[in-house]
Amino acid sequence: MVPDLSNVMNVITPNGDGFNDVFDLSELVRADSCDLVVLDRWGAQVFEQKRYTSGWDGSTQGGDPLPDGTYYYLLVCDDIIRFRGAITVVRP
Repeated sequence: MVPDLSNVMNVITPNGDGFNDVFDLSELVRADSCDLVVLDRWGAQVFEQKRYTSGWDGSTQGGDPLPDGTYYYLLVCDDIIRFRGAITVVRP
């Protein structure tokens, strides 16, 4: 079965207003077997969450806000890339 990704957001605006603040794929996966990896446009890893449990807020692994732009995500489950795509960070 092919997962329905039509409801997956492709833009986040992490400004603390409660709307589109985080990129969240938790409805698509079991947290105990998947890792979320986020890459910048040059392919450098900027964030990774082992055993994915919550959304990504547009910050680096160390918690620093990333600049506006397009980032690429991989959701790796049981060592297989299950989902991949692009997410744009816009800081209003």
